[in-house]
Amino acid sequence: MRTYDLAPGLHRLVLDEQGGDRYGAWDIDIVAGRLTVAEIRVSGWDWEEYDADIHLESP
Repeated sequence: MRTYDLAPGLHRLVLDEQGGDRYGAWDIDIVAGRLTVAEIRVSGWDWEEYDADIHLESP
C-alpha cells in the first residue's frame, strides 16, 4: 500500500506495467477533509487489464 498527500482537485492516476502490456488510467477527485481511496488490482477476467475501486472515506 502507498499513500500520497495531494492537494484537493482532479488528479490522474496512471499505471503502466514495466515489461508488460497492462496499463490503466483513472481521473480521481481529491476532496478536502476526506480520504480518497483507490484500490487497484489485476482484473479477474482479463489479466491484461486493471480493475479499480475508487471511493471516499472519512479521516
